[in-house]
Amino acid sequence: MANAVFDKQAQRLLGKRRRNRRWVPVVACLVLVVAVGTFYFMMQQGQAMSWRDMELDCPASVHAHTPECLDEEGGIICGYADYLVHEHVDGCYDKEGNLVCHLRQVKEHHHDETCYEKVAVYSACGMEESVGHVHGDACYDTTLVCGLEEQEGHTHGTDCYNENDELICGMEETEGHTHTDACYEKELICGMEAGEGGHMHTDACAEEELVLLCQKPEISLHTHTDECYKFYDENGEELPLEEAIDREERFAKQVADGEKPEFELPVRVLSCGMLQTEKHEHGNECYKKIEEPESSEAVSSGLESNGLESGETESSALESSGLESSGLESSGLESSDVESGLESSELESSQPEEPDQETEAPEETESTAAYEDETLKVTASFAEELPEGAHLTVERIEDPEQLAKRQAKLKQTMDDGDYSLHALLQVGLQDQEGNPVEFESPASLTAEFFGEGAGVE
Repeated sequence: MANAVFDKQAQRLLGKRRRNRRWVPVVACLVLVVAVGTFYFMMQQGQAMSWRDMELDCPASVHAHTPECLDEEGGIICGYADYLVHEHVDGCYDKEGNLVCHLRQVKEHHHDETCYEKVAVYSACGMEESVGHVHGDACYDTTLVCGLEEQEGHTHGTDCYNENDELICGMEETEGHTHTDACYEKELICGMEAGEGGHMHTDACAEEELVLLCQKPEISLHTHTDECYKFYDENGEELPLEEAIDREERFAKQVADGEKPEFELPVRVLSCGMLQTEKHEHGNECYKKIEEPESSEAVSSGLESNGLESGETESSALESSGLESSGLESSGLESSDVESGLESSELESSQPEEPDQETEAPEETESTAAYEDETLKVTASFAEELPEGAHLTVERIEDPEQLAKRQAKLKQTMDDGDYSLHALLQVGLQDQEGNPVEFESPASLTAEFFGEGAGVE
């Protein structure tokens, strides 16, 4: 009896323990879900808070089609999309909720089964639906069988008699006759049955075909590679891919070595039928911190509170100018000249100056001109004033032979075997009317190539 009671209690305790074990993974999963959800929510809130102190300044550029990008029918032949795959996020809007992103929203889309509808197409039989032969007049030989002549009838009237009621018309009174279908006998002579050669579709003639119903264009990410092109030699004959790439490499090497190329450079023709389409998501480089300008009163009070005297202010200004020896050398000034200039200025400042002899140092004039398109941005700085509306003109030199020669020359100059020339530019300066502008001061050029990830100065 005691053993039976003990067994029941043991079974009850073991069952309770098994039930508790089942709840452990459930509770652990719930805890994990809550923790991940809380972390994600706090991360999103943190990002939202950070975007409020930033403004969008995205450098992404988009290809713009020119007339050379289109054929006579308006089809795109340049091989590049005039958009980037991009979805707007919170950072694309300002604090007031206005869209400030210069990119249009374009989503990647691939047609799937929901974009199509199955339609029965009667094409399996390979025949067109037709009623076949229909008898016409040419199919019959017609014979007149009534035996009567077609004539008008006559009925005596008042004009047929004189005042003595004598018949004077000289005609007999008849009913007349007009031929009808009953007067003819038709004989079929075409030798064909009605409906012969006809075909009416049945279920056996039908097959299912997918018809695109989706109105969205199919947009896929794609970057052109060598496989996207066909290559042709100077005679217009197509070259295999490996041979064409080998010719390109040998051509560049021979030109760089100053040798006469063995072959002409193969002509590339885009043949993949796709547009080069890239995706852009705003990153840290697309935003800049909103800087609130300080008022003049705050600056003045800050200077007074720091107790800066005029001498200290001038000293800090000199130190903050950040002139290094390399900068001095590039401007053509020797260090001894700078020191003597400073000493003379200190001696002059120590002597009292009369008000009428004060002369202000001339302000340095700096002007800039720029050029920008979808692939390139060039900025030039001049240490002189330029005419109003002055702008840069930039022309890419695409001649492979000239590029190869410059590549070889630069390698010799730079003494760097890994040095590579990616572009050769001819830069000019013009006024509003397109006339060349002459300048005397040196110019500093900065070129940024979009999509290549490099800025060259």
